[in-house]
Amino acid sequence: MTAPEEQETPGRRARALNGLGTLASQGLRQGRRAAIFVLGGTLLLFGTLLLILPGPGIPIVIGGLALLAVEFAWARRWLRRGRVTGKVVKRSFLRRWRGRRTPAGTGTERESAGPDEGAP
Repeated sequence: MTAPEEQETPGRRARALNGLGTLASQGLRQGRRAAIFVLGGTLLLFGTLLLILPGPGIPIVIGGLALLAVEFAWARRWLRRGRVTGKVVKRSFLRRWRGRRTPAGTGTERESAGPDEGAP
Protein backbone atom coordinates (compact mmCIF):
# COMPACT_ATOMS: atom_id res chain seq x y z
CA MET A 1 0.00 0.00 0.00
CA THR A 2 1.25 3.51 -0.75
CA ALA A 3 1.83 6.24 1.76
CA PRO A 4 -0.98 8.82 2.06
CA GLU A 5 1.22 11.64 0.73
CA GLU A 6 2.07 9.62 -2.39
CA GLN A 7 -1.52 8.87 -3.28
CA GLU A 8 -2.91 10.79 -6.20
CA THR A 9 -5.74 13.04 -5.14
CA PRO A 10 -7.99 15.13 -7.35
CA GLY A 11 -6.40 18.33 -6.01
CA ARG A 12 -2.88 17.14 -6.80
CA ARG A 13 -3.90 16.06 -10.28
CA ALA A 14 -5.57 19.44 -10.93
CA ARG A 15 -2.46 21.32 -9.76
CA ALA A 16 -0.27 19.19 -12.04
CA LEU A 17 -2.53 19.78 -15.02
CA ASN A 18 -2.74 23.49 -14.24
CA GLY A 19 1.05 23.65 -14.26
CA LEU A 20 1.10 22.03 -17.71
CA GLY A 21 -1.50 24.51 -18.92
CA THR A 22 0.58 27.39 -17.65
CA LEU A 23 3.65 26.09 -19.45
CA ALA A 24 1.67 25.59 -22.65
CA SER A 25 0.18 29.09 -22.50
CA GLN A 26 3.63 30.57 -21.87
CA GLY A 27 4.96 28.67 -24.87
CA LEU A 28 2.11 29.89 -27.06
CA ARG A 29 2.62 33.45 -25.86
CA GLN A 30 6.33 33.32 -26.63
CA GLY A 31 5.61 31.81 -30.05
CA ARG A 32 3.07 34.54 -30.79
CA ARG A 33 5.54 37.18 -29.64
CA ALA A 34 8.26 35.73 -31.88
CA ALA A 35 5.91 35.59 -34.89
CA ILE A 36 4.88 39.21 -34.36
CA PHE A 37 8.53 40.23 -34.05
CA VAL A 38 9.50 38.45 -37.28
CA LEU A 39 6.53 39.71 -39.32
CA GLY A 40 6.63 43.25 -37.95
CA GLY A 41 10.40 43.46 -38.31
CA THR A 42 10.18 42.24 -41.88
CA LEU A 43 7.55 44.85 -42.71
CA LEU A 44 9.60 47.55 -41.00
CA LEU A 45 12.75 46.57 -42.89
CA PHE A 46 10.92 46.27 -46.22
CA GLY A 47 9.20 49.62 -45.69
CA THR A 48 12.53 51.25 -44.86
CA LEU A 49 13.94 49.93 -48.12
CA LEU A 50 10.93 51.30 -49.98
CA LEU A 51 11.66 54.75 -48.58
CA ILE A 52 14.71 54.72 -50.86
CA LEU A 53 13.35 52.53 -53.67
CA PRO A 54 10.13 53.38 -55.51
CA GLY A 55 7.13 52.15 -53.58
CA PRO A 56 4.82 52.90 -50.66
CA GLY A 57 7.45 52.96 -47.92
CA ILE A 58 5.73 55.10 -45.30
CA PRO A 59 2.49 53.06 -45.08
CA ILE A 60 4.46 49.82 -44.84
CA VAL A 61 6.70 51.23 -42.09
CA ILE A 62 3.59 52.36 -40.19
CA GLY A 63 2.04 48.91 -40.64
CA GLY A 64 5.18 47.19 -39.37
CA LEU A 65 5.33 49.48 -36.34
CA ALA A 66 1.63 48.93 -35.66
CA LEU A 67 2.15 45.17 -35.73
CA LEU A 68 5.17 45.42 -33.46
CA ALA A 69 3.28 47.76 -31.11
CA VAL A 70 0.95 44.89 -30.24
CA GLU A 71 3.73 43.32 -28.15
CA PHE A 72 6.54 45.83 -27.73
CA ALA A 73 6.51 49.12 -25.81
CA TRP A 74 9.31 50.66 -27.87
CA ALA A 75 7.22 50.30 -31.04
CA ARG A 76 4.26 51.96 -29.27
CA ARG A 77 6.54 54.89 -28.36
CA TRP A 78 7.79 55.19 -31.95
CA LEU A 79 4.22 55.13 -33.27
CA ARG A 80 3.12 57.77 -30.77
CA ARG A 81 6.12 59.96 -31.62
CA GLY A 82 5.42 59.53 -35.34
CA ARG A 83 1.77 60.44 -34.85
CA VAL A 84 2.69 63.64 -33.02
CA THR A 85 5.34 64.53 -35.60
CA GLY A 86 2.87 63.86 -38.41
CA LYS A 87 0.35 66.23 -36.87
CA VAL A 88 2.99 68.95 -36.54
CA VAL A 89 4.10 68.50 -40.16
CA LYS A 90 0.49 68.53 -41.38
CA ARG A 91 -0.27 71.71 -39.43
CA SER A 92 2.87 73.41 -40.77
CA PHE A 93 2.11 72.34 -44.34
CA LEU A 94 -1.48 73.58 -44.17
CA ARG A 95 -0.39 76.89 -42.66
CA ARG A 96 2.10 77.43 -45.48
CA TRP A 97 -0.32 76.24 -48.13
CA ARG A 98 -3.06 78.60 -46.97
CA GLY A 99 -0.56 81.47 -46.89
CA ARG A 100 0.29 80.99 -50.57
CA ARG A 101 -3.24 80.99 -51.86
CA THR A 102 -4.80 84.37 -52.52
CA PRO A 103 -8.47 84.96 -51.87
CA ALA A 104 -10.64 85.81 -54.85
CA GLY A 105 -11.10 89.51 -55.55
CA THR A 106 -7.86 90.79 -54.03
CA GLY A 107 -6.54 91.94 -57.37
CA THR A 108 -3.55 89.65 -57.48
CA GLU A 109 -4.98 87.36 -60.11
CA ARG A 110 -4.71 88.36 -63.73
CA GLU A 111 -7.97 89.07 -65.33
CA SER A 112 -8.42 87.81 -68.84
CA ALA A 113 -8.13 90.63 -71.29
CA GLY A 114 -8.58 90.35 -74.99
CA PRO A 115 -5.77 91.23 -77.40
CA ASP A 116 -7.20 94.73 -78.06
CA GLU A 117 -8.10 95.59 -74.49
CA GLY A 118 -5.53 97.22 -72.29
CA ALA A 119 -3.10 97.95 -75.18
CA PRO A 120 -1.94 101.62 -75.43
